[in-house]
Amino acid sequence: MSLFCQSCGQEQLFYVDVCPRCGHRQQPLSPSRPVDVILPQPSEELRGIGGWLLLLCISLVFLGPITQALLAAKALRNLATARVPILTLVRLGSVGAIYSSLAIFSCIAGVLLWLEKPEGVTVAKTYLVIGAVLPISLFVFLHFAGLHVDLFLIIFRRLLYSVVWYSYLTASRRVKMTYRAP
Repeated sequence: MSLFCQSCGQEQLFYVDVCPRCGHRQQPLSPSRPVDVILPQPSEELRGIGGWLLLLCISLVFLGPITQALLAAKALRNLATARVPILTLVRLGSVGAIYSSLAIFSCIAGVLLWLEKPEGVTVAKTYLVIGAVLPISLFVFLHFAGLHVDLFLIIFRRLLYSVVWYSYLTASRRVKMTYRAP
């Protein structure tokens, strides 16, 4: 049987005269006199941007956009300087446009999460789905058009990132407490 402090609700393994957490003197236990016990309330420490949610925000606002912007810049630089067939121009233009758009979308999703906007979770989930589907579709098309791409690695990385973070946004207690309606 576990006991709780009659003042702060701290769980005790055995009866103590004084709570080690708050210092409140405990009333002796007696079967003839009921004791009012304060049970611990749900913790507010999981509310706000911290832990894995902070890591996701940093990833969406900084890491993702930087990586995607570098890929877009490389494709667009090659597009501007290369004298190549039209199919290569289309490929480079598509890669540049898709990754530029994803960099902007990622940043928006991350900022909305960071500002604790209620729509931030929906926007971030939408980004994670689109951020997986667009590049995978593009590289599948390029693969079947005869261009060499490491399709398995691209699909694996994109799906892993999206599935892990989408699952986190769906199941996390911190996310639920931070973005719940007041």
